[in-house]
Amino acid sequence: MSQRETGPGGTLWHVETTLLAGNEMCEKRQPRAMPEINVAICNLCGLCVAKCPHGAASIVGRQIVLNDERCAYCGDCEAICPLGAITLPYDIVVSYSNDAAGG
Repeated sequence: MSQRETGPGGTLWHVETTLLAGNEMCEKRQPRAMPEINVAICNLCGLCVAKCPHGAASIVGRQIVLNDERCAYCGDCEAICPLGAITLPYDIVVSYSNDAAGG
């Protein structure tokens, strides 16, 4: 089971809950990944702000700021950035099952 929750300082966390043998529960908490903006490359053109379907990007002062409550991690900002200043980090998660049939 997977869910989101807010942790200390308002940080969004991804919580993965797994049922182990003997009905024991295991929880793994990780900070939620957010798009990363390379400020050395970004020229503040505003395309990511204009095209974000969730309204998560805005220009504050002289930088792009992402609202982690609104960001759906859809990748539109990375795709639209003409300079490649936005990247989406990700984790590769591999899940193994002892019974391929699920039973």
